[in-house]
Amino acid sequence: ERMSTPSGITVSPELHQSFGHARESAIRFLKIQIQKDRLVEVASAPISGTEKQDWALLGQHCGTEACYFCMKLDGKNPPMEWLLILYIPTEGPTVREKMLYASARETFKKDLGFSYFCDELYCSDKNNLTYGYYYAKLADDKAKGPLTADEQRLAEESRSERDMDRQCSAAVMLGLSPDVHSALVNLAAGSLEVVQLRVDPDKERVELVEA
Repeated sequence: ERMSTPSGITVSPELHQSFGHARESAIRFLKIQIQKDRLVEVASAPISGTEKQDWALLGQHCGTEACYFCMKLDGKNPPMEWLLILYIPTEGPTVREKMLYASARETFKKDLGFSYFCDELYCSDKNNLTYGYYYAKLADDKAKGPLTADEQRLAEESRSERDMDRQCSAAVMLGLSPDVHSALVNLAAGSLEVVQLRVDPDKERVELVEA
């Protein structure tokens, strides 16, 4: 049975097969996207040089759509030699798409196998998908000292939430439903004490829950 996120995203059998082949062959990276509620491979690149040289290929596969990359790193002991990259550009994806990619990440790793992934990288600018940026980040993390397992988990959760908050707030101007506008006017006037709102990711607007 394939694992799925609460949103219903699953890892396709074809991706399982592609990742298995990549682990046993000279593949540098796989590009994966969500299509029809499934994680599928959409592109791949062979090892054509050193890891540093091959990082330059990532930018050629980045556009305005969100995606994942599974990148094989040099100097790592198999099987834990893969870097999982979550790329969500600032402009392009909808709020719903950003939420889907963020929520599917853990299931992605769990279904393909946690033991294959040595690290993760979140990026919203393809200009930061470089060898220098990633290893500078590693050096910075190392300088801060080792973390316990719980500290690593909490730091990763905090970083993911912060990144997604920044993405959603920077990339999309959410509309307000008419009743939200009325409720906020009444709140400012003092006739209401509490207004409860929710974001509808499909409509990309803020709606009133209770006032």
